[in-house]
Amino acid sequence: MENNRIKLVAVLLVCLSLLMANIPAVGEEKSDPNWNTTDVPFRVLAVTSNGSSLWASGTDEAIAVSSDAGAHWQLKHKTQDGNLLLSIQFTNERFGYAAGTGGLILTTENGGESWVPHSAGSATILQASFSDPSHGLVRTPETLLYTVDGGSTWPVVSAGDDAEVLKTFPYTYSLVALDAAHMAVMLKQGSAQYEPQAFLVTSDGGKSWRVVNIPNVTLYSFLRAQGTYWAIGTEVVHKDKPGGGYAVPVALYSSDGIQ
Repeated sequence: MENNRIKLVAVLLVCLSLLMANIPAVGEEKSDPNWNTTDVPFRVLAVTSNGSSLWASGTDEAIAVSSDAGAHWQLKHKTQDGNLLLSIQFTNERFGYAAGTGGLILTTENGGESWVPHSAGSATILQASFSDPSHGLVRTPETLLYTVDGGSTWPVVSAGDDAEVLKTFPYTYSLVALDAAHMAVMLKQGSAQYEPQAFLVTSDGGKSWRVVNIPNVTLYSFLRAQGTYWAIGTEVVHKDKPGGGYAVPVALYSSDGIQ
């Protein structure tokens, strides 16, 4: 873990250096990018990208795609007076999903050309993550649910002997379905990103869940990238030194959410 942290802090510092290189020096003119207004045939509630395409979802269960940076939009799915689609994501070029009110989940396995509806009950889906058409996690206002059969059943995520952790960390900050066996949820004590966190992790397709804590670290993001869990935040080092410790940037990755 320590070697991973060292390597990833180095990567983070390189990225920061590249970012700083693009910041104009004092007195140097900075041109503002051009922003244009474009019409989308529904009220947009979420956006994402897949390759070179932009995707949007929103009211009337609508989903649209733009292949020219948002200048023009092609409607791919819409149901008049339908539910709200609050999120839309793609796992790869072919598979994507959108979710929202009424427990509605739409999935595509052909790059968004067609979308198939599924139901996860009747509660609003606030967050969703799928690794493939069969395996996924969702957060409703009341609970966390997962599926390993394409949404036919939705068991409740259980912390088992660590059930009290759900009371200590009641806010779901981010959730990631990594593959058929691995899923994880980053929980926070409060709704702000600086709140302490704990992870609820499964490595057996949801049969069992365990709590994982990373000491001295506060994480601000948790996501899936190239088949691996990634998290970025700060770590307090040298806490035992006179005057206390200090925070440094940290980037972590894991293939199983445990190590």
